[in-house]
Amino acid sequence: MTSNPKPLPYRAFYLPAAIGIISLSMLAGYMSSRRAAAQSDQRVKSQVMVFNPGKAAQPVSYLLPARGTRSTAINPTDDYRVGMQLLERNYFGAPITASKQRSLTYSAIRGMLLNLHDPFTSFMTPTEWNQFQATTTRGDFEGIGIMLMSNGPNTVVEEPIKTGPAEKAGVKAGDIITEVNRVPVTGKSLDDVVKLIKGPAGTSVHLTVVRGKKTLHFVLVRALVRPPIVQYWMEAPK
Repeated sequence: MTSNPKPLPYRAFYLPAAIGIISLSMLAGYMSSRRAAAQSDQRVKSQVMVFNPGKAAQPVSYLLPARGTRSTAINPTDDYRVGMQLLERNYFGAPITASKQRSLTYSAIRGMLLNLHDPFTSFMTPTEWNQFQATTTRGDFEGIGIMLMSNGPNTVVEEPIKTGPAEKAGVKAGDIITEVNRVPVTGKSLDDVVKLIKGPAGTSVHLTVVRGKKTLHFVLVRALVRPPIVQYWMEAPK
């Protein structure tokens, strides 16, 4: 048998072209793998330190979502979700309950708005909004007539509303509410404490408060409270 060698033009053109095509395919595959690796690397590796009593601090690694175009460079929803999951899995203190999640979420929103440095932008919880509507918009509500605020784990009387049952009974600003109807409320959210205190007019509620070093007890009858529209005082008595 005899073999016919390929003519010179074939060897001079087609063979290098075939080699070039193969090389391009290999290069494309290599670049694709590099691109995939780069996209994988775009997932932001982060670590938090988890401290357990009596043990050395342990780093917990996690990946935030891939950072692609500028429009998706920041995804607060995913970041928040990851942060909450880390707390649920690794926080050594009390379990992160649904009530605690709500409290953490409210605190996160307040922190976000605080960073605006805008005194006219604020956040209200549903309870605070209802109180605002009752005292400012509607002008009346059923209850014992106190404005409350949170101070760490404590629920504090911010101000008793004039002519309300609480003021008539002697409840004062700064009183720390420790029990409602003999149920301890220290550590409870403001929303939960308000739910225990609220009720229809004519019904009673028992409050235990701490004022300085004294523990005081009040039995208050809920009523229709109409806050004064205008408050006034004399700045200079003379």
